Amino acid sequence: MDPRKADRTPWLVAFLFAILMYSINHDFSLPIAEPHAIILTEKVIEEGSMLRRVTFVGLAVLGFGLLAGYRHKWRIHGFVGGAFIAYLLWITASIGWSQDAFTTLKRVGTVACLCAGAAGLARHYSGAAIVKLVVATAGLLLAIGFVSALWFGTFQPWQPGFRFGGTLAPNATGLLASLFCIGALALTLYDPRRKSRYWALFIVGLGIVVLTGSRSSLAGACVGLFVFSLLSWSRERKAFVMLFGACAACALFFAYGDLIAGTLWDGLLLGRGTEAKITLTGRIPLWEQLLVMAEQKPWQGAGYFSFWTAQAVETVSHGQDWQIESAHSAYMEVLLDLGIIGLTLYCLTLFGATCIAYQRFRTRREPLDLFWLMLLVIIAVAGCLESIVPGYPGYWLQFVAFAGLWRLVFIDDRTIYLPARRVRSGFSRRAVSWKTADRPDPPLPATRG
Repeated sequence: MDPRKADRTPWLVAFLFAILMYSINHDFSLPIAEPHAIILTEKVIEEGSMLRRVTFVGLAVLGFGLLAGYRHKWRIHGFVGGAFIAYLLWITASIGWSQDAFTTLKRVGTVACLCAGAAGLARHYSGAAIVKLVVATAGLLLAIGFVSALWFGTFQPWQPGFRFGGTLAPNATGLLASLFCIGALALTLYDPRRKSRYWALFIVGLGIVVLTGSRSSLAGACVGLFVFSLLSWSRERKAFVMLFGACAACALFFAYGDLIAGTLWDGLLLGRGTEAKITLTGRIPLWEQLLVMAEQKPWQGAGYFSFWTAQAVETVSHGQDWQIESAHSAYMEVLLDLGIIGLTLYCLTLFGATCIAYQRFRTRREPLDLFWLMLLVIIAVAGCLESIVPGYPGYWLQFVAFAGLWRLVFIDDRTIYLPARRVRSGFSRRAVSWKTADRPDPPLPATRG
């Protein structure tokens, strides 16, 4: 199969990924669910969900199916690759010191399923196909969320304090919309003829982020736009945008300074009060309590995805006077589960892969590398306030980031290997250079009549 034909928008695979991701954490009736029903019950925490288990197995099967097609060659990227391998091995080794080894073993099994799915996505497709698949899947999940909100009559943006969530919590929906935004930005470089359409998609995604009221998601989308403009725009365009923005801001502040200052401050808070700003919506007191609890196993942690037992949820929620099931910080989450050693390996992998993406984009100007760079920067920034850890069972953004780590650290983008095909001497594989694999078919020569 020609890679240029195989890299056309994989709508069927995007639909399958949307079904699998919807089955993991999405809930169509979430808009009318009671607040206490959103928190995981003791049975779900301790025993898990049969639907989620089947879904993770399906994700692994889909990943192995993608690996069966034409693929890129494996290649470990030096120090960062070693850190990533050590991180995965540390997750596996956490079974040994977990309070419930069998439960941790099952959760480590989900990592194996996520690895298979992420490796299949990262190794099978190239270039625009990955970005289109990501945007299509995110768009489907967001569309289902809008249908859910409209179906139950909860989409009321004119109401004070409204936060759009759809089939997810508002913060999770905001992160999904941020992924949709940066995917649309990357597609503007792949298909300049449809640039206006992709910019329209970006504006739609940014509007959804604002509707969710998630400050971390809004910061991530803005950071992604900043990285995109910094690395892809020409100097003349950057200078024009900066000059025009500065002049417009000065004119507005001279005319409506007091009104704009108050409105801008309230907008940055997204409707939150001053007390919420000081405590980061209760996160600082939560982190102080969690740091004290992390001192029990500071180096190795409680075990992969094993800190939030039913007892831990009850203890922390009682201490903070609100129901809690996560640390609301990716770095705190890794510290609680995998300790200082695991957090160090995670940071080395995340920031090392970010540097790899930056270097590759500067070298060959491949838009996919810019997409990975924007995504990992969002993970690093939004991870300060949200529990989004690549490789943890959760949402589409986390899975795509995990696939990005696999692509950057373990896969050689320079060569594409096609599947075996029948030739006179038997079966063989032929290689296609990455410089020609993503190019369209050359035009046919003109013929004389």
